[in-house]
Amino acid sequence: MTAIGRLYARLLTVSPAASTQQRDRLFGAADRIVRRDYATANLSLRAVAAELAISPRELQRAMRSAADTTFRDHVLEVRMVAARRLLQDGASSRQVASRVGYSSGAGFAKAFRRRYGAGPSAVRAASTGQP
Repeated sequence: MTAIGRLYARLLTVSPAASTQQRDRLFGAADRIVRRDYATANLSLRAVAAELAISPRELQRAMRSAADTTFRDHVLEVRMVAARRLLQDGASSRQVASRVGYSSGAGFAKAFRRRYGAGPSAVRAASTGQP
């Protein structure tokens, strides 16, 4: 069990009245894992829940309660923010796709376009003056 998992196990011994606090802390722990591992293509709810020593369903409830989001949407947001920053720093779309956890450049470009309304190359060109 990881240090984060042990910490969460200790949090579970707190009174039931603290469940909102527990879910907030759990979301924080999950967020740290997502931000650490977002570049991993196979980052999953199951893997993060296992690292925290809880069920995937419990993690999903905590994410909904603490941040009104789902695991998938949170990972996507973390990846897209990192991708935009990398593009603005001049990285190519292909480099960014692999750095933020996409195995397919086309899949990355589609997700990026859906999130920002413009393709990765347009954001890169606008930021750096390079095509």
